Amino acid sequence: MTLPDRFRRANWLLLILAVLLTTAGVITVDRAADGHTTDFTFLQLRWAILGVALALTLIAVPTKRVVAAGYVLYGLGLVGLVLVLLIGTGKGAGRWIGIGSFRVQPSEFMKLILVIALAGHIRYERGHKRLRGLAWPLALTVVPFLLVMK
Repeated sequence: MTLPDRFRRANWLLLILAVLLTTAGVITVDRAADGHTTDFTFLQLRWAILGVALALTLIAVPTKRVVAAGYVLYGLGLVGLVLVLLIGTGKGAGRWIGIGSFRVQPSEFMKLILVIALAGHIRYERGHKRLRGLAWPLALTVVPFLLVMK
């Protein structure tokens, strides 16, 4: 399928609804942060724009390529979770890694990455239909869970 075909077949209603919901979130943050010294609205807007750009990129990339990269993404996600333990700032669930002017919480990315890895495994492997075949999906889930809990 060509790039124009992928954009033509994309679910634009879903993307528009996500943008509207994100806009409502940015407005809410703006109202809640009124008078605060930190410009939370700019920070929220920056991530929203990055999210829309990522969504458009994912529309352009064939689904099979995203799923094929699932284990590579999973490995990168695990590296991020380990890095936050080593060099992260904050405590508990609010642990971040500073990258330039961005602060990244790897556990948030790992949620999406885990969904992609599990979807690829379940889509292309048939072992999950037996109880014994659930060991690999369970292991894929438990490892990041334990790192986040640590």
